[in-house]
Amino acid sequence: MNTYQDMMQRLLHYRSLSSTNNTRLSRVLTLTKSQIGKMEDGSYMLPVPTLIAIENHTNLSVDYLITGTKSVNTVFHQLEEELEPDPTCRENFIDMLDSTMHHALAGTEIKQPEGSPSFPHEQELLTLLHLSANSGANSRADCWRNAREAYQLTQTDFCNISGTNLKRFHKIEAKEQPADARILLNLYNELNIPPSFFLRGKIENYDLLNHFFQTLTAGRQNDIQNILRAGIRFINVTWTKKYL
Repeated sequence: MNTYQDMMQRLLHYRSLSSTNNTRLSRVLTLTKSQIGKMEDGSYMLPVPTLIAIENHTNLSVDYLITGTKSVNTVFHQLEEELEPDPTCRENFIDMLDSTMHHALAGTEIKQPEGSPSFPHEQELLTLLHLSANSGANSRADCWRNAREAYQLTQTDFCNISGTNLKRFHKIEAKEQPADARILLNLYNELNIPPSFFLRGKIENYDLLNHFFQTLTAGRQNDIQNILRAGIRFINVTWTKKYL
């Protein structure tokens, strides 16, 4: 089971490999040097906005940072390489990918290929994909309610699992206060929800999406790749016209 200390070790390891000192790290994460020090000793929990800054300004994914699981090279990683190198382009790609997978998997029963590994909470995560896709532009605001609904949990249940109190959880769900990395870590450990889901309310963990992708026929997989490539061309043209 992952711990917050494990996460901090991964962040410190990244800092040492990239020769990033506390001053530069504090600028990137918009934290004071004092907060950086407290973050490293575990007395300051990284809030979600800081986790987003880490993804946007480093090559660390939040899912790897929190879970320690390195992603395999899926078809979605390869498709992402065709995008313009801009966070907005990636967000648009994730929207398109989730919507495409949602429609491809709607009403289907998940049957894993023989010999493939089991995936904890597979059905709940599939439901979460459908709920977040249906939320559309409101997915970020709806993410906590969608997660509870997918797992059929009450707010009290979610508090017990995430390690927070009901008063704070009400504020998190109402977007009055951000969640932090420890909460996302607890939810991953118990429910297998990728931490990145709670950044933008979308399923953007390619390993999870690839798990569902592999249950589809070769023909459906090819159709999805063609749809995504057409969407990537549109995203890139739109970005070029806006910024160049």
